[in-house]
Parts: sequence; structure tokens; C-alpha cells
Amino acid sequence: MIATFCLSFTYEILQLLFELGSFDTDDLILNTLGGVIGYLPIKLFYIVFKKNGTIRSQTKGQ
Repeated sequence: MIATFCLSFTYEILQLLFELGSFDTDDLILNTLGGVIGYLPIKLFYIVFKKNGTIRSQTKGQ
């Protein structure tokens, strides 16, 4: 969530500095929310398949 917020904040600051659009707080909130919503299915997928044993660790020795 923090990474999504930071990336969105960076884009908004760049828009403000280079006058390539408008700095909108709602963009910051919606982009962060979208990043979190997009992350949830990936996390759920990982939990389900890790529980079933179909995802294996890539580290040596296991």
C-alpha cells in the first residue's frame, strides 16, 4: 500500500512540477485504492496455492 501511494504521489508531483496536468488529491486516493484492490487477488491466489502445495520455494536446499 505504501509503495502504491508513493508511486502515485511521485506522478502527481511530477505533473505539478512540469505542468503536465493537474495535481489532484482524489487521484492519489483512487490510485492507492486501485493498487490495493489489484494486490488482493494476487495475495489470495498465493495463499490458496501455497496451502495446496502447488507453489514451491525457489531457495536452494529445500
